[in-house]
Amino acid sequence: AVLLDAADTEQKHLKQRQDVGSQLDQEITAIAAQRKALEQRWAQFEAQGELLTMEIVAVNAQRKELEAQRLQIDRQQQVLDAMLERAHSLYRRNPESANPDPAQDARTRAIQDEDFVYTENSLMVDNSQLDEMRGGFSIGDGLDVSFGFSQVGAVNGVEQFSNSFSVDSMSSGFSNVDMSNMNSVILQNGTGNFVSASVIDSLADSFGNIIQNTLNDQVISTTTTFDISLHNMPGTLQGLAGEQALQDSLGAF
Repeated sequence: AVLLDAADTEQKHLKQRQDVGSQLDQEITAIAAQRKALEQRWAQFEAQGELLTMEIVAVNAQRKELEAQRLQIDRQQQVLDAMLERAHSLYRRNPESANPDPAQDARTRAIQDEDFVYTENSLMVDNSQLDEMRGGFSIGDGLDVSFGFSQVGAVNGVEQFSNSFSVDSMSSGFSNVDMSNMNSVILQNGTGNFVSASVIDSLADSFGNIIQNTLNDQVISTTTTFDISLHNMPGTLQGLAGEQALQDSLGAF
């Protein structure tokens, strides 16, 4: 009987140890899973760190590029300031150019404004020559001017019509400009509006707009926008700076 009791006790102890071992195995498995998850998160952090490093390098490169552009703009501004100062000094040296002799013929007396001088007996440019010149200008060294024109009409904030055209290079003139989007518009708001046939005929060769309204408390607006762009300005500034330097050197002799 004593031996049987000892065997039962030993069997119970063995069972307890087996249960403890099974519990330890489960805890070890959970710890291994947590370790694997931590390793994956560490790998993600390393990848994010590399990405942040690349972004920092890109931002530094952009900053250097912007600083170089700013330096170039400052130099161009200095060149422009020098040119303006040179022009002002020439103007101060020749003040009589702004005060024509009052004894000169009244027909040839200059009508002057701040920037240009016009004469009353100037010859009108021939239409064919004007057609070749119309549109813009190019002063060489690659500098070119382009512009766009748009006209929008709205009633109570709702757009009713839009006309527009653009000239990519004014140096080529208006000979190849597509004017198909520039149409005459007759906008009638409300009832009882009337436009005579003669008015319609007068709009045939133009892109004028007529707005008629018979209603009260209406908000009617037309907006005309001109967009003007200068291209290859740095190259032109360098050329002008070179010409200025040549003039200064010749003026020293």
